[in-house]
Amino acid sequence: NIPEFLIKVDANSSSDFIAFVESQHELVIKNKFNPVDFDATELDDYYIVDLLGSNPKQVKNILSKLPFVEYIEYNDEVYTPAFQSPKKHSNNVDYIFQDPLNTKQWSLKNTGMSQFYELANKQKTKKRIKLFILDTGVDGTHEDLQGVFIPNGKKHDKDKKGHGTHCAGIAAAITGNNIGVSSFNFDKRIEIHSEKVLADFGGGTQAGIIQGIINAVDKGADVISMSLGGMSSDKKQRAYNEVVKYATDRNCIIVVAAGNSSAKAINYSPANSKGVITVAASDPLNNLATFSNTLEDIEMGVYAPGVDILSTYPGNRYETFSGTSMATPFVAGLISLMKSIKPSLTTKEAYDLLLISNQQDNGVTIVNPKTALEKLIEK
Repeated sequence: NIPEFLIKVDANSSSDFIAFVESQHELVIKNKFNPVDFDATELDDYYIVDLLGSNPKQVKNILSKLPFVEYIEYNDEVYTPAFQSPKKHSNNVDYIFQDPLNTKQWSLKNTGMSQFYELANKQKTKKRIKLFILDTGVDGTHEDLQGVFIPNGKKHDKDKKGHGTHCAGIAAAITGNNIGVSSFNFDKRIEIHSEKVLADFGGGTQAGIIQGIINAVDKGADVISMSLGGMSSDKKQRAYNEVVKYATDRNCIIVVAAGNSSAKAINYSPANSKGVITVAASDPLNNLATFSNTLEDIEMGVYAPGVDILSTYPGNRYETFSGTSMATPFVAGLISLMKSIKPSLTTKEAYDLLLISNQQDNGVTIVNPKTALEKLIEK
C-alpha cells in the first residue's frame, strides 16, 4: 500500500504547510481532522498526507526539517482481530432474564452474570448511555438489537462483514426479550450507535479511527468500543493520545482490543494509547486465550471472555467468534451499564472498579461484573 503520514503543523503556519505540499509533486493533502470543539484540542492541526509512491524515509526526513512541522507519524493500517469459532459451549445456569440462547453463552456462567443481573435490576437508571461501536458497521435491523439501535445513516447502519454486529450484541443485545442472546442491556439502558471506520473487508487506517472517535465524541458518546488495531510503526502515538484526551475530557470512556498475535499489546495501537482501557481475552477454562496479546506495560489492562463467543450476526443470525474483539465489547457493555447508574464515572474510576473486581484464576485475573457493580454502589 502507498504510505501516508499524519503530520502535526504549527497552528499559525497552516498556510505555509499547505503551500509547501502543493509545490511538491510527490505529496498531496488528503484530509485533516475537524473536531467540533477545536479550541479545546490540537487535533485540527493534524493533516493526512499521501506520499503518492515516494520514498517514506526520504520524505519524512525532508518534512521533519521544516520549521512549521511539529510531528510526523505513519498512518498505520488497522484491522479486526477476530476469527470464526466452530466450538459450542453450554451451561445450565438459570438467569433472572431468560433468553433462548443463554445456555450457549458460557461467559454468563464464568463471570457470575446471574448474580450481576439480580443486583443490577435493583439499581435505578440515571442516564441512557450512548455506546458507540467503531467497526465495520452494525446491522441495526437485527431482531435482538432493534429498539436500542440508533440509526446513523446508511453507511453506518449495515454490516457486510458481520464483525461490528457481533460486537454490538456482546455489549448490548436486548436482554430479557425472549429473543436471541443476553448482554448487559436490560431495561434498554444502553443505546447502540454505529460509526463505520473499517471497510467491508475489515481493514482501515489510523486516521479513519481517529476521525471516527472525533465523530462519536461530538455526537455525545459515553462509551466507545473499538475491536480493532495493528502494529505500531512509531514508538510514540501522539495523534491517538490526542484524540483519547479529547474523548476523556468529555467524560467518554474508550475500550480497545489488545490484539490477537500472542505478543505484547504495548507494541500495538490503539491498544497502547494513553488513557484507554485495553482488553485481553480469556477462554472457557479461565486461561489466557492462546492467541491473545498480553498486557504487561499497558497502562490500564483487563481480561474478559473472548473464546467461542456467541452473539448477533447480520440477517437475524447468531454466530460464534473468538478474539480480543469479543472480549472488548464485554467490558464496554459492563462499563456502559455502570455509567447508566453513575453517569459521571471516569475512565480511571471504571478501571479501578474492574481491577478490584478481578477474580484470580489460573494466573489470569478476569473481570467480575457483580463485584465491580457492588463496589460502584458502595462509592
